[in-house]
Amino acid sequence: MIGGELALLSQLTELHLYSNLLTTINATELKALHLLQKLNLRNNQIASLDPAAFPTSLTELDLACNKLTVQTFGSAMTGTPSPSY
Repeated sequence: MIGGELALLSQLTELHLYSNLLTTINATELKALHLLQKLNLRNNQIASLDPAAFPTSLTELDLACNKLTVQTFGSAMTGTPSPSY
């Protein structure tokens, strides 16, 4: 996603990546953000997600205005915060 630089921000609690034309989410990079609580991925080009990409500390996730479909989430999102539309 950003070339590994996110791992250097391990104390980050809030991240806004809206309107960046992102197409994928790198699970390894986000998992390194152990304190991340709020993630805004609104208005990108994300078409699919790996539920394992999100740290367990996440309490708010905004995925509005992406290319996701309901089938993308399915039951795999169990234990992950509900997406914000």
